[in-house]
Amino acid sequence: GIYWLLRQQQIETLARLDRRKPEIKSAELPDTGYYVMRDGWNQGDLYMAITAGLSEYKPDHQHGDMLGLVARAYGQEILPNYQVRYSLTDFEYFKNSFVKNVAIVDGIPHGIGWRSNRGGSGFGKWEKLPQPRVIAWLKRDSWDFFAGSHNGYDDIGVEYFRKVVFLKGLGWVVRDIFESSGGVHQFQQIWQGHYSNEGSDNHHRATFADGSGLEILQLGGKAESTAASIKRGKGNLVYTMSGQAGGYTTFLYPYGSFEERVPDSFFSEDSMSSRGWTIRVGLEGKTDIAGFSTDARLIIEHDDGAFLFAATRVANGEQRFELADQDDFYLEFGPAGAAKVTFLGHRPVEIKPGAPGQKENQPIQPGSIVPLQ
Repeated sequence: GIYWLLRQQQIETLARLDRRKPEIKSAELPDTGYYVMRDGWNQGDLYMAITAGLSEYKPDHQHGDMLGLVARAYGQEILPNYQVRYSLTDFEYFKNSFVKNVAIVDGIPHGIGWRSNRGGSGFGKWEKLPQPRVIAWLKRDSWDFFAGSHNGYDDIGVEYFRKVVFLKGLGWVVRDIFESSGGVHQFQQIWQGHYSNEGSDNHHRATFADGSGLEILQLGGKAESTAASIKRGKGNLVYTMSGQAGGYTTFLYPYGSFEERVPDSFFSEDSMSSRGWTIRVGLEGKTDIAGFSTDARLIIEHDDGAFLFAATRVANGEQRFELADQDDFYLEFGPAGAAKVTFLGHRPVEIKPGAPGQKENQPIQPGSIVPLQ
């Protein structure tokens, strides 16, 4: 607020301040709608920012990237947000969803009806931008969780939700969920970068000059088709599925060197271990984990607990947690067999009658913790 009142000599004193790495890691800026996932400040550490805010006073400066992601890992910008050059005629394209890391429906971008001003300064008018809603935000020592939605596709009868789980030191799981009131739609995920197809339309890799890279794997909700495009040297990858409803469970796995890529054995054994985490996919029915049984389709575990994706229950003798509908939750192991569950849904869900710690027919809210007793 006082910058413009300072002399140059006073401003230069900033250069003599002691420097140290911040102690804060993951953080939220609720007034602007930015949610930051970070596991450290070293060159190779992982960082992601989620856009979940719409400016009240100057929304026309915003881009069409509601619930969009940008990320860095191993010194590289693995999920870029491309620069906009206002003087070029295609700057409207670079301000909208096809050059963002977002999800869209029926090929409709988030920003609708752009009218630029005559001066070409970048200011103009969007006729429509989605209104975001943050559902849950949790920060833990070994993981973070974000859930949000926006109303960008309400007028075509589609509700959209995005959930992001940060597995610190490993990568991210992004869950895009589309719920329709009727009719068939195309549900699309867009990822920025230059990718090669690694043997299937649901596994792609970007590789950087220093040998690091990013792998994108669809671990649930397989895409029916993929398409890559390049504009002004900037590439993107689009996954597409169709139906009345749909969803992606996408694993974003950055790696620091060629040897750290997803091993080939993962695709034959449906399991991999890396950096203290173990991933198991393709699960059907009853699966055991640390003395508990579950019907989860995807499990990601480490020393303190496990994420159970697309699950309804987890049980251990007298201890039981059971949902009325399939969803995601985190099972935290405790001393002497004690455990608790953190619900990682995108909307309230009822717990089946008789479940410990909850009244019958009482919905459990996203982010809620239920002890198993």
